[in-house]
Amino acid sequence: MHEINEEIPRLETRHRQAMRFFDYINKENLEVCLKVLEPEAKAAEMEHAIKHEIRVKLDENPVLYTSLKERLEELIEKRKERQMTIEELLEEYHDIIDRMRSNAEESAAHGFEPEQYPFYQMLASELDGFEEDNVKELTHIITEIIQENAVIDWTFKDDVKREMRKRIKRQLRTNDCPSKEVENLARQLMELAEAHYKQIAY
Repeated sequence: MHEINEEIPRLETRHRQAMRFFDYINKENLEVCLKVLEPEAKAAEMEHAIKHEIRVKLDENPVLYTSLKERLEELIEKRKERQMTIEELLEEYHDIIDRMRSNAEESAAHGFEPEQYPFYQMLASELDGFEEDNVKELTHIITEIIQENAVIDWTFKDDVKREMRKRIKRQLRTNDCPSKEVENLARQLMELAEAHYKQIAY
C-alpha cells in the first residue's frame, strides 16, 4: 500500500507535465517553458507533447497528422542512430510544432472554416493534378452536402449516412474523380464528416 501511495503522486505529476506541454503546443511561450531544461530533457518533453497532439488530432486531420507522425518517427530513428545532433533534433521538433500552429492560419488563407480545411487537404492529397481552384470548389460543395444532411444523431442513422455518402460519390464523379478512387475517397470523407460535423445539428 505504501508503494502505491508513492506511485500516485508521480503519475499525477507526469500527467500535469504532459498536459502543460501539450497546451503549450499552441502558445508562443513554449520557449519560456522549456528554457530551464537541458537539451535532452527538452527534446523528451517536446516529443511527448507532439505525440499527444498527434494522438488527439489524428482523426480530425489525418492528412496533416499522419505526415507529422511519420516525420516524428523518422527523426526519432535518426537520433537513435546518431545521424543528427540534439540541437538539430530540437530544431526539427520546433518545425513540427510550428506546422501544427500554422494550420488554422492556412485554413483562413485558403478561404475555409477550420472544420473545412481537413477536407481540402484530403482532396488535394488524393486528387493529384487537379487545379487548386477546382479542389477548393469541390471542398465547399462536399462540406455543404454534409451540413445539409447532418440531422440530429445523424451518425447513428444508416439511412442518412447512405444518402450523404451517395451524394458525395456523385459529386466526386461529377468532378472527374477517377472511378477507382471514388469509393475509398468517399469513405475517408465520411470519416472526416463524423469527426467534424457530428454535433452540428445540436
